[in-house]
Amino acid sequence: MEPGAGWLSQSFQPPAKTEMVDDASFPKPAPKPLLAEIGPRMSGIRSDAELSTFLGQQKQQQQQQQQQGGAGKGGGKGGGGGAGVAVVEFGTAWCTKCHEMFPAFYALSKKYPQHSYAVAQLETLGPSATAGLRYTPTFRLYRGGRVVDEVVGKEPQRLEDHLWLHADDA
Repeated sequence: MEPGAGWLSQSFQPPAKTEMVDDASFPKPAPKPLLAEIGPRMSGIRSDAELSTFLGQQKQQQQQQQQQGGAGKGGGKGGGGGAGVAVVEFGTAWCTKCHEMFPAFYALSKKYPQHSYAVAQLETLGPSATAGLRYTPTFRLYRGGRVVDEVVGKEPQRLEDHLWLHADDA
């Protein structure tokens, strides 16, 4: 091949003027009014506000159940009252263990319908929602808006054990 032949036969000349593009000039999708529904008992969480809304709904359901006389004490294992713990899986889009764990997590949401379930993407949450998270996946169990239990890693049986323990509290 002779010099100067090929795809770059002349030296590269950078543009004389470069323009910076402001991110605000690109249209952003409008915020969604409701949480994303992954399944009948499972939501998708994309922001701190959505996490706050999800935990607030669970807290409200628990307070309503307590006002009705603690109807869930005897039937904690069964019936879809929705006042159990709120279970949130914190993961990332690139986490293979999170993807491998999801089918088991979804199956557990059907087995323990008294709890509320959500999947939160760490990439879209702020530092206040992700404080203390070191590994993915991390499953946090919330009651009344506060963390009451945590399961770290891809361990379906361990997560089920923790859900079973909190099923009696519902």
